[in-house]
Amino acid sequence: MPIILGGMRPGTGMSLFEFRRVAMGHGVATMEDVMAAWGWHAVRLPLAYTVDVGLVDAALWILFIANNADDPSGLTKIAGVVVFVFAALGAYIWLSAADQSLGGPGYPLGRPMRQ
Repeated sequence: MPIILGGMRPGTGMSLFEFRRVAMGHGVATMEDVMAAWGWHAVRLPLAYTVDVGLVDAALWILFIANNADDPSGLTKIAGVVVFVFAALGAYIWLSAADQSLGGPGYPLGRPMRQ
């Protein structure tokens, strides 16, 4: 599953059924479906994962605002920096997983948001 859609339904005027149909048409899941399948285990990932997803969301919002503004050049550069930071954090998470798969201790990724 490449992406999870969620948090947008109240402002769209779409019902959950319609939102699920659109998500399934694009090969993704809704946050409601993930929470139904995983429950609170979904929020037990280390903090680095939460920060990385938050940075992706921030970059998308900054680009959305930049593309709807009159002079998007400054915001586009900020979004580029945010994209670089979440890519670097994603590489750090990947290296931690690679280290663990080779028998190492892995890198510190932070405590889970929910214990």
